[in-house]
Amino acid sequence: MARLKTPGRKTLDAPTYVSAPAFEQPVGAPAILSVESFSIEELMRVPQAWAIVLKHVPSVRLVVAAQQAKPHLGNMTLSSFALYLPLTPTTYAAIDAELAQLPKSL
Repeated sequence: MARLKTPGRKTLDAPTYVSAPAFEQPVGAPAILSVESFSIEELMRVPQAWAIVLKHVPSVRLVVAAQQAKPHLGNMTLSSFALYLPLTPTTYAAIDAELAQLPKSL
């Protein structure tokens, strides 16, 4: 505790604090890409991942080009567009299996 004295005023007891440690920038853990956990926009940012998606579902190119879909690409997953695309559980599994083969540092 430090005592601060000001002429003509009462003494103020002020706590002293230890210095904060140096800031270390947090580092994110590498993630495994999948059609359920990454938005279409995130998959599009990784060229290898987007190539895999297009290989299995070529018609997704038309859906993402639509003006009505563009505002939603950042918060919708591939499965969110299942009504507009020929997606089956087998297709999801095939895409996820290939995405899992990509390096985790992407």
